Amino acid sequence: MKSTLQNCLPHIRYFQISNDDAIDYLLLYRQLLDDNLWDDIIKNLLSPNRSVSSVINPPRADVYSATNNPYEFKLLFRGARDGFTPDSFWKLCDRQINVVIAKIKGIDEILGGYNPIRCTIQNSILSRVICNLLSF
Repeated sequence: MKSTLQNCLPHIRYFQISNDDAIDYLLLYRQLLDDNLWDDIIKNLLSPNRSVSSVINPPRADVYSATNNPYEFKLLFRGARDGFTPDSFWKLCDRQINVVIAKIKGIDEILGGYNPIRCTIQNSILSRVICNLLSF
């Protein structure tokens, strides 16, 4: 699993994860993280004002407004419009780019995933190639 996620792990903002989420989610993946990074995460949880020694990405400074967003999002598939079958999903999403965002009826969350490999019907088991699974 570590080799599958190696390109995604550096992009996680470990030091912005709440203590509760770290205990509930991050602890499960401890073996995937470098020892030095794990030590810094624990130190940050215990003493959040102390500086860390791990090399991580610089803070994200750019915030895009809705009117000045450099990205274009295109709705490819909507179950209510296109049907809730796997065939209708693949008809519209086969070989499309790599971000999936879903709102599940009856759940008060938005789910999303990033797949570093183009989504094709040949590798249709999406969960084996999802790199980041997010819940908002």
